Amino acid sequence: MIIEISHYEGAISVSPVPQEQYIIDTHGNKTAVILSIDRYQQLLPISDLDPEFQEYLAEILAQEKLTYSQLLKKLLQHYRQTQQPRPTLAQRRGGYPKHLLQDASPDLSLRETRKAIVADHIQQRHQQSSPSA
Repeated sequence: MIIEISHYEGAISVSPVPQEQYIIDTHGNKTAVILSIDRYQQLLPISDLDPEFQEYLAEILAQEKLTYSQLLKKLLQHYRQTQQPRPTLAQRRGGYPKHLLQDASPDLSLRETRKAIVADHIQQRHQQSSPSA
């Protein structure tokens, strides 16, 4: 927390100061911000870049019409997507049920095979539930 110490007629008062103070125009719109040096340095990690990269970054920001934070977020999302393949539905649900696949035919991934297996299963259940003649 930042504090402001005021000396007024021999008395000392200490009051908290917001981390950001705004300059507003006559219509009440914020036009500028006053920050502490610490807060300013937190918000500007690009200050460590050399001037050539700062210019290049400024061009990208202007061209893409993005803020620094938006551009950084976009780059990180792109990096994450390209580095880590998205897990499959089966992986997200905990993997394949191995006990169900032990006796499965090797061509179970073919749609026609699956349809035939499901049809056989339904027919067997129907025959079991029907009274014997």
